[in-house]
Amino acid sequence: GSSSLGPPGERDGSGTTAAVAVKKTKKTGVECWRSPHSVEMALCLMRDVEVDPQGLYHAMASRESMMRGSKTIHLVDGGATDCVSPNLQPLRDTTETLDPTRMLVEEAVTSGTLQGRDACDTWVNETTFIFMGSSVHIYFKLMAWYNLYKTILEYGMVDENYRILRLAEDGYDYTFKDFEKNLFPGIVPLSELGKGKVCFRELVISPWMFANLLFRCRIVADLNSKCLGCNGQGKDGTLYVHFRSYVLKTCSIDDKTPVSSSYKDPKKIVIIMRKPYSRWPGDDPNRVERVLSNGDELVSAFESKFHEVSVVKIHPEDLPICKQIRYAHDADILVGVHGAGLVHSWWQRDSALLFEIFPDYEVSNIAFKVLTQLTGRRYKSYRIHDGGFEKHSFHVNVQDVLQSIEAARR
Repeated sequence: GSSSLGPPGERDGSGTTAAVAVKKTKKTGVECWRSPHSVEMALCLMRDVEVDPQGLYHAMASRESMMRGSKTIHLVDGGATDCVSPNLQPLRDTTETLDPTRMLVEEAVTSGTLQGRDACDTWVNETTFIFMGSSVHIYFKLMAWYNLYKTILEYGMVDENYRILRLAEDGYDYTFKDFEKNLFPGIVPLSELGKGKVCFRELVISPWMFANLLFRCRIVADLNSKCLGCNGQGKDGTLYVHFRSYVLKTCSIDDKTPVSSSYKDPKKIVIIMRKPYSRWPGDDPNRVERVLSNGDELVSAFESKFHEVSVVKIHPEDLPICKQIRYAHDADILVGVHGAGLVHSWWQRDSALLFEIFPDYEVSNIAFKVLTQLTGRRYKSYRIHDGGFEKHSFHVNVQDVLQSIEAARR
């Protein structure tokens, strides 16, 4: 574990308590808690649980059967086959049947109980946090890391010794591996856990990436207005802001020195460009949508309009992750077509602006607007009336964009 995570914030951006939320009341069995925001967001704790690392790795990497019926995880020596209060209902209420939290718990409960602690080849006494980090998508990658960070803080393990176990990579090249190790020192992939039966005194399952509040705000209609009504106001006590500081520290980015520039008087404008690329071996690069056909024209227009400002065009996928984060952090105005790269608005200073360009079919996607709300940043959007979902590239009226930017700066 690492004490560098820092103290837990008082509240997350949605107003829920972010201090220790899990009561360590039982010595065996399974406990699950559900977020008040959505039935898809659950946290579970299993005590005295055995894992067959290699068997579970291969079961998950198949992507078909996953772990169901694999008999690769069991409760040990009389662990309860029913959850103590609160019980398994938080998981049974979910509609996300591929949620690894749900699958791990259900498999442990239904696989039967190992009798005798000597049935284990190795015992891990430290509390172990387990999470699914297999996404190659930077947006969901950060959602998974934030959930893990939040779980560690909420469980009260900041100043304790703990371990982190990452589930299988699903056969893809694992992205940002070095950064993840810096973010969470000592993390161990499931495939490297070893052979034989490994047993854990406490195994805490972090909610997966799709259970993040930011994602639920995007896809759950009932949450939209609630999420847009939240405002973290950039306060240090909010977990989204606290995680931002932790990531910047991991990248050795100075966030304390005052700056004189702002979105009203910018010194640096960063324009994020999307381009066709393969996200994993065999992926069709033409699947990458929302590429600006006149991106160079847009950049030139910004350079002419803001001739005393540094205007920088970046393709984030070409850069190491900390360099991506630094560009976003240093930008007084961050501009981009809706897409995963705009998750880097998370790192902007409180005097900065996110300017999001929306194709018609994505205008209801409020993911990044909500992120700026929760971190207390400024936000402005511009809508492109050009084609439908099947289009892979778009033409933008650069003068309209500049006028919209000017309106946002007033």
